[in-house]
Amino acid sequence: MNAMRLKQGIEVQQFSQTTGLSYATIKPQIEQLIEMELLSLQQQRLKPTDKGFDYLNEILIAFMPENFSHLEQTQNIKIKQL
Repeated sequence: MNAMRLKQGIEVQQFSQTTGLSYATIKPQIEQLIEMELLSLQQQRLKPTDKGFDYLNEILIAFMPENFSHLEQTQNIKIKQL
């Protein structure tokens, strides 16, 4: 998730592979962050906006496990070290 702190952001597929969360799972958070003008999605790449760089912690919090309590506990969410 630290790739979200980079100006070039991260590809959705890479984000999903790294976190174990499918795009369908994170789509509501992405849409909310786009609506708040904190995140952009262009060519399958998630990037903080200029405003989003001022609120990086809030962007990362949106993708924390406690925000996905609706997932079955059996779903395998992996954390990958970079």
